[in-house]
Amino acid sequence: MAAIEEARTNSFKNSVYGIVKAGELLYAESVMSDEGLPRNENILDQIDFNGEQPEAGEVIVSSDGKVKAALVYGGKCFLKVDEEIEM
Repeated sequence: MAAIEEARTNSFKNSVYGIVKAGELLYAESVMSDEGLPRNENILDQIDFNGEQPEAGEVIVSSDGKVKAALVYGGKCFLKVDEEIEM
């Protein structure tokens, strides 16, 4: 059972990384098009990504253009504040 839970957790982490990368791409595209994205507001519903949808959460572009995330999968919260995803 521990191996299954670890695989599930790693899958969720990969999904979070994918969402963050998609958020970074969306931010870059918005900068190039001069449209911009709202800062410090949840943009999760604007992100197009492959993978499992989170149960809940937020993806935010900070005022310095960094993408931060707090997403819930399987009853666990996964956070990306700097570079690493933590549970």
